[in-house]
Amino acid sequence: MKNSVMAMIGFSLALLASAAAIPTTPVNAATVEVNLSNTRFSPVDVRVQPGDTVILRNTSALLHTARLIGHEDVLKVNEFRPGASLSFTVPASFSPGSYVLDCGMHRGMSAVLVITDTVVAGH
Repeated sequence: MKNSVMAMIGFSLALLASAAAIPTTPVNAATVEVNLSNTRFSPVDVRVQPGDTVILRNTSALLHTARLIGHEDVLKVNEFRPGASLSFTVPASFSPGSYVLDCGMHRGMSAVLVITDTVVAGH
């Protein structure tokens, strides 16, 4: 009996260890690209879900900044050079709603990151 109890404990520990190794990225995670072109974002309406990756590309000859207003811990770049790209993952803690992505160097240059709680196209 002692051996069977020890075997069950060992099996349980093995299950826990394998569960800890499972990736936390959602199965349906998508990658969405957003271009900073001259003084505008394209697209300006970016629909994503928590776990998705957003890639920003500076496709213009202009220097930009990039930040997610109110969530600078997720995205804040003070110098985003022409030709550069960067990415961030939408945190699982983000609730459905709208979040503003902007360039502080160019007045009015912004996009809306719309977090949905339902599956969107491409997921």
